[in-house]
Amino acid sequence: YLAVDRFYPEWDVWTQYVADVFSQFLVLDALKSSHPIEVPIGHPSEIDGIFDTISYATGSSVIRMLHDYIGDDAFRKGLHNYLKDYSYKNTVTFNLWSHLAKASGKPLIEVMSSWTLQMGYPLVTVYEEQQLNKTRVIKLTQQRFIADGSTDDDNLQWTIPITIFTKSNPKSIAKEILMDKPEITITLENISEDDWIKLNYNSIGLYRVKYEPKTLARLNEPIANKILSPQDRLMIQDDVAALCNAGHQSFVDYLKLLLSYKDEDNFTVWKSIASTIGNLSSLLEYTDYFDQFKKYRLNLCSSIQNRIGWDATTNENPLVAMLRPIILTLLGKSDDQAIIDEAKYRFQQHMSGNLIDPNIRPAVYVVVSHYGDKNSALSRVGRDIVWKFLQKNWTELVERFGENSVFLIYFVESGLCNFVDEKITSEIQSFFDSANTSTVTLAVKQVIETIKMRSNVLKRDSKAIEEYLLQ
Repeated sequence: YLAVDRFYPEWDVWTQYVADVFSQFLVLDALKSSHPIEVPIGHPSEIDGIFDTISYATGSSVIRMLHDYIGDDAFRKGLHNYLKDYSYKNTVTFNLWSHLAKASGKPLIEVMSSWTLQMGYPLVTVYEEQQLNKTRVIKLTQQRFIADGSTDDDNLQWTIPITIFTKSNPKSIAKEILMDKPEITITLENISEDDWIKLNYNSIGLYRVKYEPKTLARLNEPIANKILSPQDRLMIQDDVAALCNAGHQSFVDYLKLLLSYKDEDNFTVWKSIASTIGNLSSLLEYTDYFDQFKKYRLNLCSSIQNRIGWDATTNENPLVAMLRPIILTLLGKSDDQAIIDEAKYRFQQHMSGNLIDPNIRPAVYVVVSHYGDKNSALSRVGRDIVWKFLQKNWTELVERFGENSVFLIYFVESGLCNFVDEKITSEIQSFFDSANTSTVTLAVKQVIETIKMRSNVLKRDSKAIEEYLLQ
């Protein structure tokens, strides 16, 4: 990512990194069934299970935060010296931190141990108090963020590089501090009462942020006007969605926040929004007010679709071409009749030899299949079909791909995580206990935890969401 950004800055790869890697780390490492980067291995069969998505996504996210904290020059110098000193030798994590600390002059050994030896990451909660003379006192607290909203019995703490920026200078950091306590207080000067502030500049720090309602509301304007970077626009809504899943906020708060994104035109931001909207759709499709949710979704996406249309323009930015199928799919699944009719027409033309633009072909296929002759509730049926397939063919899959294959982990995670009924978790656990495949042990725990969390969200927020959508 670092190299690509140097050669092709117009590709906006760091925003894509936040959506594809960083946000994935935040989802998985918030589960109780997560694990630290550094873990003991008791048997060779455990290795493939440990080198999973958490290890790679967490590892790269930690390095990204470290790179930003010490600066590019110090990072390159320390890494160069480390590779030189330990070429053709064995080494351990401590040696890397030592070389980077020496190059930067910063206390990296103390800072980084909390990120590699502990599982999870912190939730930083922001409290504000506006005082006279344009002074604002900010109190920050930290606690481990757990996806289901439960508390951390171990009271884990991190040493967090905190960055704050404000309305008066949105392109530079106003305050940078190392948070090494459960609670700290920061004073900001020249901040008017209506000025917005935001933590975690460019969303590089490995933490989620919870704002008070008034603080979050002030961010609507810089989101809508794209004053904030795409990374920050992406992570504000991603953090709120995660807080809603955990029960710290209601999903009504998320739906209200999303209205600030109606004119959003960044592919990666929309990719993240579409993912959350998709997860929410898979929950609400079980309710009586799902049609109202589809109307909300249609209202959210119509503005950007009117701007980008169906067909690419001359010299169009490649990211716009990547955005178009996301919007078409969202609108098509929201019962937008014009989109449905156009998708069916283009599909018919495609079958007659007039091929569909490859960039929008997946969207056309999805919309047409969604409104085909068979029951459109296929996604709900599909979950049961996948589960029955795994049960029937698990032994064959293990023999074909190998007991230690990461493909088995993928089958479990992708095939089972979208269930909503908590009752199925005991069935899943029982099956894989008898299957005795150690490689997927962590994946099964994560899937069960995810299903329970989704079930709790529906129980907790369903009534409030219904009232909001019907008003």
